[in-house]
Amino acid sequence: MAESATYEDLLATLDINQETVLVLNGGNAVPLDGAISSDRLTILRVVTGG
Repeated sequence: MAESATYEDLLATLDINQETVLVLNGGNAVPLDGAISSDRLTILRVVTGG
């Protein structure tokens, strides 16, 4: 990934729909349009039901 890559870019590269996940850095949710600031992230799939 480029140094200026965002979390949106990362999810697109991994072919993950950004509307179905949360990206966590150190246990805290990060804004998807923010620049990637860590090499260790958690991508948590969100499940909803009705």
